[in-house]
Amino acid sequence: KTLAAVAALGIAAMTLPAHAGEGLVGVLMPTKTSQRWINDGDAVKSQLEALGYTVDLQYAQDDIPNQLSQLENEITKGPKALII
Repeated sequence: KTLAAVAALGIAAMTLPAHAGEGLVGVLMPTKTSQRWINDGDAVKSQLEALGYTVDLQYAQDDIPNQLSQLENEITKGPKALII
């Protein structure tokens, strides 16, 4: 599953402009209580950083209002992309 997430990230990253080697990407994961989400978050973050992006990785701890708040805060930062 992690490999699929990393592959999907690679495809998504190819849709970003080639000159976009700088900028913020927000990554919002549901929880840190599952090793799967921790692994996926770490993989996404490292792949994006390798492409030159600054990554804001956040976990909502299975709290929907918290994740919505995180999403709203990320939008105000003007990221190049959001991964939810």
